[in-house]
Amino acid sequence: MDDALKKQVELHLAGATVRHQSPFESMTTYRNDTECDLALIEKWVVPLYMAGLRINDETLATYKNLYPQLSHDILLKMLGEFNWRPRKVGAIFSAISKNQDVETIIGTHLLKSEVCYAGQGYCLALASFESVSAQRYLIQYLDYYLQRTDLDFDQGSALGAVAYLDPIFGSDVLSEVRPAYDVWRQHRPHRSAAEDVIIYFRQQMGSIATIREAVGL
Repeated sequence: MDDALKKQVELHLAGATVRHQSPFESMTTYRNDTECDLALIEKWVVPLYMAGLRINDETLATYKNLYPQLSHDILLKMLGEFNWRPRKVGAIFSAISKNQDVETIIGTHLLKSEVCYAGQGYCLALASFESVSAQRYLIQYLDYYLQRTDLDFDQGSALGAVAYLDPIFGSDVLSEVRPAYDVWRQHRPHRSAAEDVIIYFRQQMGSIATIREAVGL
């Protein structure tokens, strides 16, 4: 296998399955200087990257065991890896902890959308932060990616997030972006209607609340 093909395979496995140009290219993405230690991946990522927010006794026990050991450095290591699995788990832990110190990292990850499967976690984290700046990242994302009918990314999760934040801020972002979502969905009919993605997002936020309670927050 030549180097170019090897690089393409590595990118695909990391989740960079769709390469695209966007106005966010110049934003600086937080990246680790070196690859994550394998022990960290096995301890933090392997047990949770598929389970995610699936609430059952096993998953809750895993969160209860790991959360007291969570440090800011571990969180940064997961978010800084160019792979959807640690980024997804890192975003979920950011949502659980409401660690707004990583908001810029997560907001930038969402806007650049470099890897698949992690975007929902970014939206959940931003909604959990309940900050005006987090809401702004979500609005920026929707303003651009709802115009990209060729891209099937995390438009639904972002819509659910702004709907979740609207009553918190007394805003009405949803009514501003929903028409564009409906148009985007005409090109992606397999994607859920706005009402359904909003309900599902609230359910996911409920799962985060359940995990918070389980870990003693």
